Amino acid sequence: MGGGAASSSFKIDKGSPLWRHTTRVAQCPGGGAYIWKCNFCNIQHRSSYSRVKLHFLGPAGEGIHMCQGSDKKGLPAAQIAALAKEQDDADRAVAKAKRGASQKTNIPTPSSDQTNTRTHPFLPMPTTNDEDEDPSPLTEP
Repeated sequence: MGGGAASSSFKIDKGSPLWRHTTRVAQCPGGGAYIWKCNFCNIQHRSSYSRVKLHFLGPAGEGIHMCQGSDKKGLPAAQIAALAKEQDDADRAVAKAKRGASQKTNIPTPSSDQTNTRTHPFLPMPTTNDEDEDPSPLTEP
């Protein structure tokens, strides 16, 4: 069965390994959709990567037909398992990269010498009553 690399010059990113089993013909205007042909069943489609995954891995009935392979009897279970593993490995690598990026992000914290103690930017600064001050209102003798 087919399954070679795409003959076009489109970039395949880490999170989209199943594009390797398609030939992208052209990018559709206005988004991430492509006109692509499956390298197994040779049927041409117009969709984004999410439909490529459905085409190879299912479930059926999600707006795109599952790949039937060159013999129209469906891809062998071993081939589907290999494609699923390829996608799972890519998903894990992308998740790991995101976790690593979020752990490296430094979030600024207020320094200890800041004296602004407002709890909300629109509230006035809290006042303090010193023991030296008389909190009673001023009255004339």
